[in-house]
Amino acid sequence: MDNLEQQKDEVQAMSSIYGDEFVLEEFTSDYQVYSMEFTNDSKTIELKLTVKLFPSYPSESSPTYELSSPYLNGLSRATLGQQIEQIFAENIGQPVLYQCFEEVRNFISQFNEDAPINANHQNDSPETTKEIDSSKKTFVFTTCEPIVDRKSTFQGHVTEVTSKQDVSIALQQLKLNTKIERATHNMYAYRIHDGNVWIQDCDDDGESQAGSRLLHLLQVLEAKNVLVIVSRWFGGTQLGATRFKHINNAARAALDKNGNVTKGKKA
Repeated sequence: MDNLEQQKDEVQAMSSIYGDEFVLEEFTSDYQVYSMEFTNDSKTIELKLTVKLFPSYPSESSPTYELSSPYLNGLSRATLGQQIEQIFAENIGQPVLYQCFEEVRNFISQFNEDAPINANHQNDSPETTKEIDSSKKTFVFTTCEPIVDRKSTFQGHVTEVTSKQDVSIALQQLKLNTKIERATHNMYAYRIHDGNVWIQDCDDDGESQAGSRLLHLLQVLEAKNVLVIVSRWFGGTQLGATRFKHINNAARAALDKNGNVTKGKKA
């Protein structure tokens, strides 16, 4: 697939994910320009990321980009720029638009939760709310080998849980891994046996129907006291229904590795 075909697929995927938020600014035979505007929940910061794609992208060059915001001081702008440049460096020859726009979204959301990045608040406390209380239970995760298809990656993680509070804490602890936190989706399901009652639920995390499929897998396997998460890193090409096969296989591989699959059980 040549560069222009890859660009077309990536732009279609971005439009599918973000809708009208992903804006075409300019389209010529020499380059394409796209942008998206971001704001945090409290409306205390706004930022616009603009990217320019040349015919040599992605195989031979990275996009050029511009960060526009009256709220960012020089240090904050440089920090975000370094994070985007790191994405470029780690994904040479691959589509990177989704990773870049999600990096900006994450950066903006942290302004709402963590250390402020506006120059008018430089003396505020830099402590983050994402840290986990050290007195809380520590969870050990079993993780399967990643499944890669057309640059999208799927990976399953499993841990033991015995309450809904366990589920919440375990998810927090798993996402302390920045790579997992930055995944396009972290869909999950859990199934807990408490006396004569089954406590179970799931979450799609933006991947429609994925959570319910994971819960169905746990039910078919008759798994109990378990939380399964499947992380997906989107690679720029839509996979259609094939993605559900990879999600199921990643979850089952992690469950099998963790000893939750009884011999003879199929799903």
